[in-house]
Amino acid sequence: MGTTSFAAEVTDLYQSRTVISSQNEAERQRATATILQQVLIKVVGKQSTLAKKDLSGLLEQADQFVTHYAYERDPTLANQQLRLTFNEEALNQAISSMGLPIWHKSRPESVVWLVINNGNSQKVLGAEDENAAAYQAVQKAAQQLGLPVFFR
Repeated sequence: MGTTSFAAEVTDLYQSRTVISSQNEAERQRATATILQQVLIKVVGKQSTLAKKDLSGLLEQADQFVTHYAYERDPTLANQQLRLTFNEEALNQAISSMGLPIWHKSRPESVVWLVINNGNSQKVLGAEDENAAAYQAVQKAAQQLGLPVFFR
């Protein structure tokens, strides 16, 4: 039996963020390589594929790929975050020149049935439960991989 599969275009593949302690230039440059690694996982699709390559040269040049940066405050965190956006075309060219695959922006949507067992009761989490820790953990993991998910 087959089912129809739908694709969604992921729009934030070339941006990510990390917690930082200050807004000085040295801190931003240090964080840039970390954020680029996060973006590479979303674009390539597998951490294991990246682990097979020496990314040091690319990470040392990470600043060259940045098109926009912003400092943001997250009310749930004590620290601020640095959000970077990278140049899609230039980064794709660098990734391809290393012989790495690029996972297209159009990705299959995944349906998540998240059931929480509490003793004798069960609860299926849906979009209305977006403040639940388990819901947020799944959303964060999917976002880190560039996967579109929705809850049923």
